[in-house]
Amino acid sequence: MNITNTHLVLPMLVYVLFILCIYFIMFAVRIKSVKSGKTSIKYFKSYNLNEVDPYVLVVGRHLENQYELPMLFFILNILTLFLGAVNLTFVILAWVFVISRFLHSFIHLTSNRIQLRMQFFTVGLITLIIQVFLLGLITL
Repeated sequence: MNITNTHLVLPMLVYVLFILCIYFIMFAVRIKSVKSGKTSIKYFKSYNLNEVDPYVLVVGRHLENQYELPMLFFILNILTLFLGAVNLTFVILAWVFVISRFLHSFIHLTSNRIQLRMQFFTVGLITLIIQVFLLGLITL
């Protein structure tokens, strides 16, 4: 199989689409919460925690999470592309990271079982550590 840059760009695009889906989820959760009276519309002006449904906070925090560890995913993959280091290993690592984030999100936004969520977070973290190590070897 001939691995090209496209093979590494695809998981990044899928992940960007996933982040955009989380925005839609957050928007829907906020609207539902305001309509049901669980969250005051005033919350979005003052961010007074007494006026908000805790699940609205969970979804908002989850979206914020997409701009933490996942940003390293994008940086590392862009560096991989820039260095011309794309190979099957990097493509597999990218897909493992994306799948781990899908599962992490599903757990966080449903049952929110901390130990299980942490396991998928750890899988994603380990894939990034491996990628850093491999990129380090290439640049030495």
